[in-house]
Amino acid sequence: MYTLFFYNLLIIILFTVNATAFLLLYRKVKKPIYLWLFIMFVTYICYDLLLYMADYIAGFAHYYEESITSRPIPRTLISILMYMSYGYIVIYYLKSKILTQDIMAFAVFVLAIFIIPLFPLSKFSFFMYFTTSQLMFYYYIVRLYKGLDREIFGKTQIRQTKKSLLIAFLINTMIIVEDFIVIFNYDIIEGLSISINQRNFADDILSVYIAAVAIVYAWRVFTQSGYFSDELRFIPDNEIREQAFQISFDEFSKQYYFTQREKEIVLHMLQGQTNQEIADLLYITLGTVKTHLHNIY
Repeated sequence: MYTLFFYNLLIIILFTVNATAFLLLYRKVKKPIYLWLFIMFVTYICYDLLLYMADYIAGFAHYYEESITSRPIPRTLISILMYMSYGYIVIYYLKSKILTQDIMAFAVFVLAIFIIPLFPLSKFSFFMYFTTSQLMFYYYIVRLYKGLDREIFGKTQIRQTKKSLLIAFLINTMIIVEDFIVIFNYDIIEGLSISINQRNFADDILSVYIAAVAIVYAWRVFTQSGYFSDELRFIPDNEIREQAFQISFDEFSKQYYFTQREKEIVLHMLQGQTNQEIADLLYITLGTVKTHLHNIY
């Protein structure tokens, strides 16, 4: 009992640290990605609090088991917000626009988790309710994998991203396997007696893995961008040229997370070349140049 208590507590603390870090970053620079990362970790906290109360509050455990097998509204709303944040994070990371397929995939996901609980209760429908979320997560993995453009990302970043996606893919598969084994062999969800294993440990592994990656990213932003010295800000257009010559260009690029291609474009831009001239020199399209400039500013 105490082991489970401290296990829950440590996970909630980890998520809270992440949520606090990204809230501080958002308050400082008002960058939407930090807000969505904050929202994502808030959904993690809410979900774990539900499990925590189900583990330790007898009356709530009975209510939660009844609701999860009939009208799982709290979990459904948390899942929708969680996967909405995943979607925004994926789009931001790829520096892409929201595609029609993104909207359709998310709409199918939302419809599924609302409609499936309306079917007669069975172990299969119960399993499909949870699997729908994992299928949506697979979609985001594939979306990220296919969207890694060599014109935008360097080889090292692409390699590291693919490694992370493979780990996420394997853990997500473990979640489905664990759900299948537990639901079809241990859960009792039919008849008057309902007994459900609330926690999926593979799901915890995935969320902890995401939290670990995120906290490393947050710490890098805090330390490299001068947050603690009150220097975290975006550079106005009229200051870019001046600051680029005041400090080494490599340090400047590192501080503002330029990719190799973005560094090349900035150098040409500081030399007074037009977008079309830059495109011709780098053998890329004018649209690609404009996309990079949008990301830089």
